[in-house]
Amino acid sequence: MLISLRRKSVIAAGIGLLIALSGCAPVPPKPDAPLRESNASLLATHQLADPLAAYAQDPTVLITVQRAVDVLSTHCMKHFGNFTVKPANYNDLAASFVEGDSRLYGITDPIVAAQYGYLPATIPLVPDPPEETTDEFRLIYLGLRRGQNPAQVSDTQSPGTARGKQIPAGGCLGNARKAITGEITGRPQGQASLGFELDVTAWAEAWTDPETTRAKSDWSNCMAAHGYRMFDPLNDAPTRAAGPASKSEIQQALTDISCKKSTNFISRANTVNARLAQQALLTNTMALQPSKKFNEEALQNAQAALIGTP
Repeated sequence: MLISLRRKSVIAAGIGLLIALSGCAPVPPKPDAPLRESNASLLATHQLADPLAAYAQDPTVLITVQRAVDVLSTHCMKHFGNFTVKPANYNDLAASFVEGDSRLYGITDPIVAAQYGYLPATIPLVPDPPEETTDEFRLIYLGLRRGQNPAQVSDTQSPGTARGKQIPAGGCLGNARKAITGEITGRPQGQASLGFELDVTAWAEAWTDPETTRAKSDWSNCMAAHGYRMFDPLNDAPTRAAGPASKSEIQQALTDISCKKSTNFISRANTVNARLAQQALLTNTMALQPSKKFNEEALQNAQAALIGTP
């Protein structure tokens, strides 16, 4: 289920959403528990809930839908043979939302920073089983033929037959998504996408709001006092390829977090975001009903599909 990538989702839930939305979800190994506990504690202390979550990307809905889609698509694949569909790792998917939220306003976790600098904790991907790379598997599971663009997959026409049986429109994955969300992409369309769009807009407007700008300035002055020239916690954060962090990067990242704490930056920026999201919710209450209905129905359908599933 869900939605196009945008800056907020890349920061807030990039890993989680990519896992949730991928055709063949990678299963990351479990990182050390302290990394997760640190993030959760920090968020509970500094961040208000997103008022638009129920209309946009609610992690509870996303994870439940992903579980149901995995169950239904696995059942569908068994009609065509002894195929194995690799499900998402739901615990790690849930944790990835926490990790993503912890980076909405830049790096915030000192335990992660002390090891990885400005990068997230490493999550190696488990390779797909060989059968998932075959043309037959992709045709049945994704409804895709070799060289075909995913955008060309029909939501009404079967892509053909396999092993003497007709493949459902969108393949087993698209068929499962449609059963749960009404869309083979699993994403809200038309009016139902408004909640997501307003959530994006609220975050973007909050990031340039005068109150957030003042919080940035206080954080920037703190960084300057420690010898770092940074004006925006996101735009000015160091970037590099994956690999070990240098001692200097780790020191900068830890100073960054310390300055966020001493200036109360996270709470100040998040308060603005929550206020603007609440304003958008109140202004668009009626227009947001299709978005809420999409999430509510998807959750209900997913829960029904999971009855009796361990």
